[in-house]
Amino acid sequence: MKTKNDPFLEWGFSVIMILLFCLVLGNIGSGFYGFIVKGSENPDDFIMRYRESKYLSQLINPFDVINGVREVNSEIGFLWDVAGYTPWGMVYGIILNFIFLPEKYARYLFFVCYIMVMLITLFVSYNIVRKVYSKRTSQLIVLIILANPGWSTGLSWLNVGAVLGIGIVLGILLLDRFPIAAGILIGLAAAKPQLAAPFFLGLLLKKQWKALISAVIVPLIGWGMAVILTKTDPFFMLYQFQVITEKFSGMLGNWITSLSSYYEVNFNHPILQLIGTISCIVFAVWIWNKMKKNGVDDNLSFFSVSAVLSGMWMYSQTHDRTVLTLVILCLCLKMRSFLQIHRNYLILIGVFLFSCIADTGRLARIQSFWISTGSAPSVVYELLKNIVWIMILLFLAYWKGETVEQ
Repeated sequence: MKTKNDPFLEWGFSVIMILLFCLVLGNIGSGFYGFIVKGSENPDDFIMRYRESKYLSQLINPFDVINGVREVNSEIGFLWDVAGYTPWGMVYGIILNFIFLPEKYARYLFFVCYIMVMLITLFVSYNIVRKVYSKRTSQLIVLIILANPGWSTGLSWLNVGAVLGIGIVLGILLLDRFPIAAGILIGLAAAKPQLAAPFFLGLLLKKQWKALISAVIVPLIGWGMAVILTKTDPFFMLYQFQVITEKFSGMLGNWITSLSSYYEVNFNHPILQLIGTISCIVFAVWIWNKMKKNGVDDNLSFFSVSAVLSGMWMYSQTHDRTVLTLVILCLCLKMRSFLQIHRNYLILIGVFLFSCIADTGRLARIQSFWISTGSAPSVVYELLKNIVWIMILLFLAYWKGETVEQ
């Protein structure tokens, strides 16, 4: 995007760069503060995941400890009633949560790995967009990606969702050249099924068989190992996991049922959850079919649908939305030729990108503070976010411009 011939645009560009840089610093600062104030008595997500995997390595079903069936091992520590993860996710954690180290040092090491993932995201994203844009514009796009508030909440809670989201992004970028490696990354991300499942659907519809088989085998092996280690019925641990998730009540919804997080209305009925889930899947399949008819078959566009779907069809938190890096890269690579034809749509593209980085909950809290209307702004922002995400998919489905470079 050229700005040097227009002093006003040049000034505006600089202001946007400064604001985005402040957002990135805010993410890191807020995340670091959250990290240092938490510990064994004020647990973050990593501590829960670490202890679950530690119990599993000792041939103990972590859900039995949570439910009081087994006594707490004082050397491992207490498990809170909101703990509990997918069986295969807990098996992954035997390695990925560094349980061979004491809890304190494993937590520090995971913090370092989290920062490394941010740097890898910066490096990979910059090298992709640099092939299309100038150095300065490429820096702007990378700041947009790192301004995603998911980096902040993920760092604050040391939640693996932010890391898994980037793992999926890297998997999609590797898909054509290294399908098995891509499948393994997506299979590891299946530790959070709501995050990875739409990508399994995408691999199936795109007939990426090597990647799909790899992605399926990885969690199946993990599930099998969990069963062997705990000598538990294969489906009993899933049942125990479901019971744990019900503790979140209305928060475990989708684009319809999430309204129950804001109002004391029983929108979290299983029927409504099913309707919301099916409607999202049907819409995504329709978008994919429209893309095929319009000759849009590149991986970034195709799997951007999965990235958006992962935030609408089931439970999704802010730190899970780092996967929208895929959407931002796709939109930015399409933006160059799109703006040459439709420069009046610059604001629309800006809204797209803003939706990818905005935390509607945070915006709602600020708005509620000023106008004292309680939770009403949350519903409004959440609705607007979902509408914008749908617009993103429609834009990609009807795109007939040049192919995205990868």
